[in-house]
Amino acid sequence: MQIIMNRPIAYLLAATLLPLSALAQKAKLISATEQCWSGGIAGSHGCNYTFSIEFDKANKTLMPDTLWIGEHMIPLFTREKATDGGNMGISRKKNTTKVDVRAGTSEHDQDRMRPHPPGEDDGNEAKPTPPKAYKGVALLCYRYNGKRRYYEISRITERKPHISYP
Repeated sequence: MQIIMNRPIAYLLAATLLPLSALAQKAKLISATEQCWSGGIAGSHGCNYTFSIEFDKANKTLMPDTLWIGEHMIPLFTREKATDGGNMGISRKKNTTKVDVRAGTSEHDQDRMRPHPPGEDDGNEAKPTPPKAYKGVALLCYRYNGKRRYYEISRITERKPHISYP
């Protein structure tokens, strides 16, 4: 017995038999740089980061909005949305989206040691926490096709020399 199918039905059947992983969106870390610094106001230090990530099978609905580095939440803005030039660039090709992010962290050791005057913040306020636990360097939060998604940046690909400001 021979079964004859027309092509549209055969394609539909083949598409339903594909594993979901074949249709899933993929992300690839292109680069992740870190340059730590110290100086300026006494006890000040931090790190500057640049991340470049390419999303395969991504359309124009992919939009990053937040980056977490440790316990630091950094809102992301493109040049069209920020007057200061933004901290994120997005370039789109046919089926890929490349996201370039510039971000930094800073700490002031003096703030932890200085007593707060009465009525001022005593430092016991609830701090924001990442929406998802992660072990890597950073967590990129974005929306894609109306759903909240996350990409964990697991490693630094280049460490630049430490900068000491006077």
